[in-house]
Amino acid sequence: MIEIKNKKHTWRLFAGGAIVLSAAAIAGQSVLASLNATAFNTVAENVQAGTMELTLDKSTGSAGFTSPISNLAPGDTVNRYVTLTNSGSLAGRDLKLSVSNAGATSSVITDATKGLQLAVLSCATPWTIATGTCSGGAGAIEIAEKAIGSWSVSNLASAIMAAGDVKYLKFSLKLPDQNETTQNGVAPSPSIQNAAVNLTYTFDLAQRAAETNLNS
Repeated sequence: MIEIKNKKHTWRLFAGGAIVLSAAAIAGQSVLASLNATAFNTVAENVQAGTMELTLDKSTGSAGFTSPISNLAPGDTVNRYVTLTNSGSLAGRDLKLSVSNAGATSSVITDATKGLQLAVLSCATPWTIATGTCSGGAGAIEIAEKAIGSWSVSNLASAIMAAGDVKYLKFSLKLPDQNETTQNGVAPSPSIQNAAVNLTYTFDLAQRAAETNLNS
């Protein structure tokens, strides 16, 4: 008889625990049930980054940098006309020009005083190629004359370019006056005669200052 009572007691404990668990489950379900609301733009907002792009072309009617310069004599100046365009969508600043010289066959052609000298000028309108003049006169000096051999990166005077801006530039390359004497068909060494060098002109334009637009 004692064994039967113990079994009934165990069953009652089990049933009570099940009831407690069921009640807890029902309570949990009532807590999870809720109302929700969302809102979103029905038309997606498009976000696009701007572009930085420079285009360098020879000016109309000019040989630009595509035509080699040959047979220079001391005192000669050769002009080349190019058009620089900010063809990106962002404005730029700090426009710079670097000039690299490679393959010089004589140290004289890159000498600080005897070697090639370069000046860069600009015009608000295309240059008159036949006369080398700007509509307003001689044009504005962007970079004063300096030796190719000692050239470092130089800022142009008008160093800001809005998107779509165009610069009409004249590169004036000069071989300074100097004296050499060839004796019995032999030129001095080193010599400017028959000296050659390859020049590469590189423009660099930085993006405009970053902006914070709070009102659009």
